[in-house]
Amino acid sequence: MTTPAPTPPEPLPPPARDVALDGAKGALIFLVVLGHTFQFAVLGRHGDPLVDGLFTAIYSFHMPAFMALAGWLAQPGLSRRDGRGRLALRRCLSYLIPILTVTLLTELFWSVQWPAAGLRKSLSDLFWHGLTTLWFCWAMAYGTVILFIAESLRLRLLLAAVLLGAFMLLPAHGHWQLCQSVLPFYVLGYLASAYRGVLQGWRRWLPYVGLAAGVGAVVVVLGFWSREAYVYITGIKWAGPDAHWTLLRYGVGALGCLAFFGLWPWLFSRMPARLAQGLVGWGASSMRTYVLQTLLFNGTTWAGLTLLMLGQAAALKWAVALALAFGIQVLCTLAGQGLAQSPVVAGLLFGTLKAPAGGRRSAGGL
Repeated sequence: MTTPAPTPPEPLPPPARDVALDGAKGALIFLVVLGHTFQFAVLGRHGDPLVDGLFTAIYSFHMPAFMALAGWLAQPGLSRRDGRGRLALRRCLSYLIPILTVTLLTELFWSVQWPAAGLRKSLSDLFWHGLTTLWFCWAMAYGTVILFIAESLRLRLLLAAVLLGAFMLLPAHGHWQLCQSVLPFYVLGYLASAYRGVLQGWRRWLPYVGLAAGVGAVVVVLGFWSREAYVYITGIKWAGPDAHWTLLRYGVGALGCLAFFGLWPWLFSRMPARLAQGLVGWGASSMRTYVLQTLLFNGTTWAGLTLLMLGQAAALKWAVALALAFGIQVLCTLAGQGLAQSPVVAGLLFGTLKAPAGGRRSAGGL
């Protein structure tokens, strides 16, 4: 009598994509567009955007939050043993290819003084100054390398802290200080995801933590923030008279991240369906949308500023002129989202022919 062969177990379905996470990425992209618009709108009024209240509120936390979310989402892949090296290499290439192509395109279309002699000088300057257009991609590439090493040597927490500390102490150069300003949040987001089981018991307190952190961020910004708090002004300084600005910047960024992620599940669940779907659509292809929005933005920035100034000259109210400028940036972002679906664009800019996957609701959360 023969024993029937056991039936192989059916493969588990892939985990459902969490649309709340896509919505969070979409909301952060929206804040980038709004921040860019206000930056040039305030300049159009002959003011300093670094002392504008809404500009400060956005720029004090939106990129730290974006990086923390990127680290959170990167953790499940980099923490597994099988195929970790291939995954890390693929992710680094997905950041480095857009850096190269977008920087070259930006240099060719928006910066080069023709004819050929100007092109050669421009490309030479590009080589010496560094590829800085997509500095946030550099930050994610550096974070991937740091966490790949830490995971591969099975000293996740210790090595991540040591390598991050070494990176933060390097002297600023080109895009380096911008990466230093957000890389700790990428690593912290990764570690929070790695130890999410420990944090699970705190989920019911998340909205209260977010509310308290938001109040704390507002108090600190209103009481201590100034234009010197921006990394563009003082860089990353650990000693000397500017050191306290570095600590203030990281402290407010951390409070802003806690406020955003603590309150986002509550906000997202109460949004109108169309608004939530729009943010999810932006967020599902956030990397590509953000890259293309950055590329297109170089061509529309001065158009938006000119429109704003013309609107003021035509005696339009400032709010109307600002809305027109913001509309240009939204169209730019929507164009980036549409181009992100093109296999040709995906192949040239990102080294892949796959379109980004759409979001599906799951039981998971931030």
